[in-house]
Amino acid sequence: MRTVVITTVHLALALFCGVSAGLWNYSQAAIPVLSTTTAQADEYEQQVLPLFTKYCFTCHSGEKAKGDLDLSPYKTRKDLFAKLPLAESILTNIRNGDMPPANKPKPSRAELDKLISYLEGEVVKAHLNGKRDPGRVTMRRLNRAEYNNTIRDLLEVDFKPAEDFPIDDIGYGFDNIGEVLTLPPLLLEKYLNAAQAIAEKALVPRGNAATATVRRYQARELQPRNVGEPYGKNKQFRLLTTNGEVFVQFEFPADGKYAIRLRAFGQQAGNEPPKIDLKVDDKIVKTFLIFPVESDTEGRRSFEFQTQVKAGMRKVSFAYTNDFYNEATKQDRNVVLQGISIEGPLDAPKVVTRHPVLQLMPEGNVKPREAARQNLTRLAERAFRRPVKEQEIERFLKLFDAAQKRGDNFTESMKLPLQAILVSPHFLFRIEDDKESAEPIRALNDFELATRLSYFLWSSMPDEALFESARQGKLKDRDILLAHTRRMLKDPKSQALIENFAGQWLQLRNLKIATPDPKRFPTFDDGLRSAMLKETELFFQEMLTQDHRLRTFLDADFTYVNERLANHYGITHVKGADFQRVNLSGTQRRGLLTQASILTLTSNPTRTSPVKRGKWVLESILGTPPPPPPPDAGELSDSGELKGTLRQRMEQPRATPNCAPCHNRMDPIGFGFENFDAIGKYRTKDGDFPVEPGGTLPSGQSFQSALDLVQILK
Repeated sequence: MRTVVITTVHLALALFCGVSAGLWNYSQAAIPVLSTTTAQADEYEQQVLPLFTKYCFTCHSGEKAKGDLDLSPYKTRKDLFAKLPLAESILTNIRNGDMPPANKPKPSRAELDKLISYLEGEVVKAHLNGKRDPGRVTMRRLNRAEYNNTIRDLLEVDFKPAEDFPIDDIGYGFDNIGEVLTLPPLLLEKYLNAAQAIAEKALVPRGNAATATVRRYQARELQPRNVGEPYGKNKQFRLLTTNGEVFVQFEFPADGKYAIRLRAFGQQAGNEPPKIDLKVDDKIVKTFLIFPVESDTEGRRSFEFQTQVKAGMRKVSFAYTNDFYNEATKQDRNVVLQGISIEGPLDAPKVVTRHPVLQLMPEGNVKPREAARQNLTRLAERAFRRPVKEQEIERFLKLFDAAQKRGDNFTESMKLPLQAILVSPHFLFRIEDDKESAEPIRALNDFELATRLSYFLWSSMPDEALFESARQGKLKDRDILLAHTRRMLKDPKSQALIENFAGQWLQLRNLKIATPDPKRFPTFDDGLRSAMLKETELFFQEMLTQDHRLRTFLDADFTYVNERLANHYGITHVKGADFQRVNLSGTQRRGLLTQASILTLTSNPTRTSPVKRGKWVLESILGTPPPPPPPDAGELSDSGELKGTLRQRMEQPRATPNCAPCHNRMDPIGFGFENFDAIGKYRTKDGDFPVEPGGTLPSGQSFQSALDLVQILK
């Protein structure tokens, strides 16, 4: 039996490729008459129809069929799958355990498996045999985050003009849905003003510079692994008290020689000084002896080693390897790490840095208009994210010509064409031109593929490496596409995927407006709120960069905490404001669902909300959102006059026929996390009452704790 391991990198590529291929939309009218083999007909009539008759027809047949759904006419496979939306709805309700209802006879596990397997297979067949017409792709306007990031990468300016733009509309929980990203007159005015301001800021001449650079890291910026607690007056150092390492992921810009420097001093014990192994990609390149300052004849705190390194993202680590402690004398051999720096490439030649707009200047035999043509062609191709036509460049050159005629110098003359590029629909919108294709489905070209990938992972335009693969027509090669995906996930720009995608998928943006009652939860403040958010962001980042299995989102036995959040969780060994990766073994927490950020944003100000928590899991994790509540649903009162546990007080909604179907799905999941209060702190009592986290799902699966429930959901 072949095991398929789905990892987060595969997820990113699969999500992206699924979107890139075009999702197919089907309507009842689009489904053709299905041919049915004798074997298929026999299977339906002999194995499926009897189950419908036994468990469904009691309520769903005849003139008084519940929900106005009469299943009795669907005697054959052809009858049912000619109405594919109905078949899909039946499958969804059976698979979710909503049907048959709790008060009716239910199929056995074997009968359920048989029914679900059959319906799933036939639904897939019906889709594959149906008419494939997804419609035309909607022009998608850059949202505010995408606009800022694109300006940053296109023009290399530290400028965020979109902060002044109107808030983007939300569709399906996300702010990058093309059909809701409209262009109101106010926003058009903002675009015009922003283009002028950007041109003034961007078109500043640049001179000579060396390509060699220095990147310095304070010790507290390094990632610890088993060692490296904050140390010093301002916690800016790291104290290495046991064998382990600290590291940083560094993007080496080119092949060459680099100087890697370490500032540290030792705390002596035993018969040898502390040893630090310098590693690049986990390979030892140098071992340093870190003497105490007072015993080192040179009084050194700085250590340097020069080594050849290949370009690309590399792990640079410093491993403490010879820890020593004398129990009798209490002598402890340690290292105090103060900081590191990486400089290079040291053998890089001096070059002239070219401006992102002014790549070519009018000098020698190069005339101003020809320099402008080449500059604008390169700029427009990057801004429009595709090759440009000669007539497009000619329109921009007319603006350049007009500025030259009035006496502007070359740089000033480039400002107006730059503004025109920045307000062009081809820059402001991601446009996929389908008019040349008569087919309802066509293959994306490489530039469209590059654009979709970069805006998915970076919320920004493609970089030069992605553009180059597009020019060569190589992005349809799965191996090359996967290599770019892995490379881009390691790039710091992938932080946009955490902030934008994860922030909206997990609804983390709502955490900033959460308002727990300060009287009931006096320990909650902005510091704790910030720590909650940082934990989930770091967790999501590891899921991407370390390529964990997809189900690790639910059952991960690790998380990231600083001292404040650790105290909130009852974890005692974490000190300082820096976040550390901790193991959750022996605790009642696992994965996303027990993180304080999720538990807080799915609670009410004064108490937990099993309904909100259950609804969040159904929507964000299982992808099976419940329908909106009826208009007269009302709210559960928090009045102090009400007696009993929260579970007892919520019995009424589940007893109401109009409310029961949804509450029977949501409430058990929500109650599974009742051991965590409204700010995610673990508890065993709710006021005077013991917490009862157990429950039974509509599928019949039972659990006794949050950890049990996590296993079922996984």
